[in-house]
Amino acid sequence: MYTLYAHARAAPVDDDGSGGGCAVVSRRPFSALDLYIAVMTRWRPRRAWFAAHAPKLHGIALAAERVPEIAGVWRRNFPE
Repeated sequence: MYTLYAHARAAPVDDDGSGGGCAVVSRRPFSALDLYIAVMTRWRPRRAWFAAHAPKLHGIALAAERVPEIAGVWRRNFPE
């Protein structure tokens, strides 16, 4: 069975291991799935777990949050 985790494991990784950025399922700058991953990493088990155990998903989430068109939405809804 093909899962999101399996897809993330196969995704390109930057040299720093942070994940290849956005666009889990396409070559577009970002997709609805990228946005979902960004929100999902805020739920349990939280960001620290994703950073330690699913670094590619964590990298996708961080990249999705940096997309200029939605950066303001993240700041309003997820203040650090």
